[in-house]
Amino acid sequence: KYSEDMMNKFENIKKSEHFEIVKTKVQLEDDELFVSVKKLEKKFNAISDKIDALYLMPDAAIVNEENITYLINICIEKKIPLFVFNENLVKAGGLVSLSPNFQNIGSQLFSIVKNTLIWNKKIADQSVQYPIGSIFILNLQTAEKINLKLNHLKIIADKYY
Repeated sequence: KYSEDMMNKFENIKKSEHFEIVKTKVQLEDDELFVSVKKLEKKFNAISDKIDALYLMPDAAIVNEENITYLINICIEKKIPLFVFNENLVKAGGLVSLSPNFQNIGSQLFSIVKNTLIWNKKIADQSVQYPIGSIFILNLQTAEKINLKLNHLKIIADKYY
């Protein structure tokens, strides 16, 4: 469900930009907890000639060590940038991640708790706080392996490998 919602958001972005989104769905069988690397390979092969980059969504049915290893290796082999959702996946070989700044989110949570416990504000009376900040992480070794020159992005990256 989460992945479908994300794809719908991408579809809305696509309508206002000049790029195409190629989406594919890897279906779980009733007795499966996660997608097998064999299924993932079949789906990847079906779209690999149609894509310039791949975004790996945070989907528990897909994200496991075997599938991550496969995707990183095949994307490097085929020179396809792999966009991931956290630092560990960038360290493992994903090209880039833009993820929430959890330290800032913790500070925001503290503010809500303080307002509730110290100032006796009801949670319902407090405004919604959207997460502040994000972390941009780049893997320059992966960039080099897929023939991308991204050293100039070091200046804006929060971290790079």
